[in-house]
Amino acid sequence: METHEILDRYELLYSETSPVLSDLRRIIIDEDLSSIFRVAIGISEQQELIDEFRKAVMEKNPHAIFRIFPQFIIGNDSHIQLIEDVRKAIVEENHRSLFRVFEYAGINIDDLRKAMTEKNHRAIFRVFDYFDSSDLLDDLRKAITEKNQHSTFRLLQYYSSGDVIEDIRKATLEDNLHSLFRLIKDEESLPVEDI
Repeated sequence: METHEILDRYELLYSETSPVLSDLRRIIIDEDLSSIFRVAIGISEQQELIDEFRKAVMEKNPHAIFRIFPQFIIGNDSHIQLIEDVRKAIVEENHRSLFRVFEYAGINIDDLRKAMTEKNHRAIFRVFDYFDSSDLLDDLRKAITEKNQHSTFRLLQYYSSGDVIEDIRKATLEDNLHSLFRLIKDEESLPVEDI
């Protein structure tokens, strides 16, 4: 007699007194995953762990997946912390944990981490350097991080041409009074005669 025939007969005869028989038949004949977990919980002393496996496999529950990982790592706190960081990065979308996972994997993106988590302006410009290194970007960096007025005016000239910007630059940086007076000569609200 074949295995499935034996299981079918036992299930017909004893299903009311032994409900595990229907699960056994489904495991062996149908290869039913949910039945595996029901039987495993019935015969194991670690029901909570098996239930976490069930949630991970059947429900695709990412929380359960990460709760079973520590079972495979014994005595190494750094690996447990790594698993926790991977879990936080995936499940909670925690960017700080993601950067710790990158660091553990040897991926050096410290400037990106500082730019995002610390709001570090210098790090932002170091990240820009990976993609585009230009005089305009360098002037922007100097204008923001170093408060460099010369760079600020070079940027303004890039976005707006004209004598007004040049006169403002000369009046501000070179103390050029002629440029200052050219700026205010047409301004009627200023008392030019009092200056």
